[in-house]
Amino acid sequence: MDLVFGGGERPAEEVNMERKEIAALVSDVIAGYVRDPLDILQVNSTADVDLYLQQLAPTYVRTLEDILAFRPAPARVLEVGAFLGVVSLCLARLGYTVEATDIPEFMAHSGLRARFEKAGIRCQGLNLRHTPLPYADGSFDIIICCEVIEHLNFNPLPMLQEFNRMGSLGSLFYLSHPNIASWKNRLKMARGRSIHNPVNDFFIQLEPGYQMIVGLHWREYDGAEMREMLERMGYRVERQVYFSDVDLQVSKRRWLSKLAKKLLLTFLPGWKENITHFAVKEKTVQRAFHFTDATRTDIG
Repeated sequence: MDLVFGGGERPAEEVNMERKEIAALVSDVIAGYVRDPLDILQVNSTADVDLYLQQLAPTYVRTLEDILAFRPAPARVLEVGAFLGVVSLCLARLGYTVEATDIPEFMAHSGLRARFEKAGIRCQGLNLRHTPLPYADGSFDIIICCEVIEHLNFNPLPMLQEFNRMGSLGSLFYLSHPNIASWKNRLKMARGRSIHNPVNDFFIQLEPGYQMIVGLHWREYDGAEMREMLERMGYRVERQVYFSDVDLQVSKRRWLSKLAKKLLLTFLPGWKENITHFAVKEKTVQRAFHFTDATRTDIG
């Protein structure tokens, strides 16, 4: 792993030791939710949430490694789209000053709020379409926004401008999202299939008893698109890291799966399924956006 923030590269054995410790910390936080589950949407089911956390454990570890490499504690962190707050809870244990936000439907859960508050994490429910956001200028050294932007069904520029305002000069905007140019999407398109959510997901989203109120991907981006947006919103993109899911089940035939992995991991990095952007704030951008009833995002 390329760790270049926060004072240069570190010895591989130190990174490996740290990775084990971080993985153990993530596992401990997730185990707390398994022991004491939260029915966050009060639909009498926690099984999907538990499975979701287990599947995302490697990405939580990756995020924590990256944040520690950029700036060790103490530092001021905002996690946007925190959900159950595995990353926030881990960072708080590591000595960071953490605030967490997600949609009001999640943050209204008393059990979740109690868990955050016990860890010393300030939290509040926000819908990101309602700008300006309630944080002061330059409030944070690090803003984390993982697997959020693809769920927004509105123009993200006002939100990005707010993140830019809220970060201090030299702060990190750590943004991760699916790659619309991934091999999976390319294969679907080549077969004449849609790369978007199936129509049935629109029905599921509005059905009682389901937790997918924000599960739809309304707009995914490739690396070039996101770099352009970030640079025009005052950031310098230090790095873009493409990464793949933990398991690439391309084919039941072992040789084909190995070949596909090699191509993806070595020769076609832009075809991997996910992208993380390390964007450092160079300047504050204040664009005078023009809204109409059809485009405004700050109304309830």
